[in-house]
Amino acid sequence: MERQTKQRKVIMEELEKLSNSKIHPTASELYIEIRKKLPRISLGTVYRNLEDLSKEGEIVKVNCNSFCRFDIHHEKEKSHVICKRCEKVFDIKQPIKIGFDKETFEKETGFKVLDLRINVCGLCKDCKNKKVSKGNK
Repeated sequence: MERQTKQRKVIMEELEKLSNSKIHPTASELYIEIRKKLPRISLGTVYRNLEDLSKEGEIVKVNCNSFCRFDIHHEKEKSHVICKRCEKVFDIKQPIKIGFDKETFEKETGFKVLDLRINVCGLCKDCKNKKVSKGNK
């Protein structure tokens, strides 16, 4: 694991704060909050640290088409619901089961499963109920 820099510490603190308020921030949203504590930090540094933290398994990067958000709560087999219109990400309280047998998969493929996540993309309750003009999603 990479050593804990001041920048990384502040990134993790801000991500924790936003995640605890049920917000899964984008790198840009996180950057705005981090600049309040570290005014000289660059957006590139935030992106680089988020990518590193994601690869190290310290945080979760939630991808859906043209955007990604970050979640500090990285329980195994946690799933998310992603709204394709407003791009909000919500935690699913109970795991989604699709009949995936981890042990059989590992035996047949030789691949060791370390984590299993399912992301559901669709429209949230608010977006589903909004009238949309022809030019919008």
